[in-house]
Amino acid sequence: YEIAATACSWYHSAVVTSSGDVATFGSKITKCLGTAASGSDASDAEQSSGDSESEDGNLTRASPNQRGQQRPPGKRQSKDVVYSKGPSRSTGDFVPQLLRSFPSRVNVVQVAVGSDMLGAHTLAVSRNGRLYSWGYGPACGLGSTANVSTPTLVTKFLGTGAGESGSGRRRQDMEPLGWGKHSHMRYRQTTSNKNLGLQFLRPRIAKAACGGGFSVVLSSEGEVFTFGVSASGRLGFRTKFRAQLRPRRIETLAEGTTDIAAGAAFVLLCSAAGRLLAWGDNTKGQLGVGHLQESHEPLTLGRTCPSAFVMQAVAAGDSHSLALDSAGRTYSWGGEGGPMTGQGQPVPNSTQVDAAFQFQESHE
Repeated sequence: YEIAATACSWYHSAVVTSSGDVATFGSKITKCLGTAASGSDASDAEQSSGDSESEDGNLTRASPNQRGQQRPPGKRQSKDVVYSKGPSRSTGDFVPQLLRSFPSRVNVVQVAVGSDMLGAHTLAVSRNGRLYSWGYGPACGLGSTANVSTPTLVTKFLGTGAGESGSGRRRQDMEPLGWGKHSHMRYRQTTSNKNLGLQFLRPRIAKAACGGGFSVVLSSEGEVFTFGVSASGRLGFRTKFRAQLRPRRIETLAEGTTDIAAGAAFVLLCSAAGRLLAWGDNTKGQLGVGHLQESHEPLTLGRTCPSAFVMQAVAAGDSHSLALDSAGRTYSWGGEGGPMTGQGQPVPNSTQVDAAFQFQESHE
């Protein structure tokens, strides 16, 4: 087969063929390979027992008495995270296997995979903008904590306001901020729609990215949706719940987005105006905002980005970041200033905080 796109993570990898098929290989933990036989049904029962989805797509917990009735004797669960059992090893999973479980006529153009100690999951974007997910339940956006064994269509996206049949964003209440490429994404709301509450939206998905126990997707109109585990602010909005089980739009982004990337517990994006924004875990300076405090809301890398350049692409590792500007220059930061930034030598610990906001050009 001719390969058109690839993705890899701790536990598994996925590829897209030129014909739009998907093949996966690696560990089958939390059913991340998408084959019906992968993973453990027992872990799903433990993981989903007593959990329920609220109206806004958040994870709620049953009472201790209710959970005690369904939990196997001698089993204890963490109050903060859900861990999954390790699957048995099979060498047959170590070579790419085409998934035959997609609905007919689905032509996939992009895949994304994510893994951490919680489990692993996979996302696939079809040519017509549909999103499919499988693997670690909370990161699949299907309204359940149960692991998903086969590619399943994500149908419910949440956001405030109502309007167009596609995204739900009220274009008549938006005013343009500029012209040129991506100018259709540069809008500012002129009226508030917060009082309308959460609505079901129907965005056309253009790109997906996976982090550790969470996911982020970009719509064709420049909207960003996140879902999954909420720890360290990785979802980009404040919530009292441990997980967001349905994709929810980040309403605080003032302009459209052209590219996204997800690290282990943070997100980096490039706006239509060429600015960089980030949120989530920042223990190693991966947000590039001049300090090491996590952020639950998008922060603009204002004093780090050279004003003369327009950023057009981003990439993220577990704890470091890369950005590409319109002149072809590459920038790096995070990772405690370590060798993964490509700056030539590690940054001493005494200047670690400074390294979080020094925006240096990488060596060629």
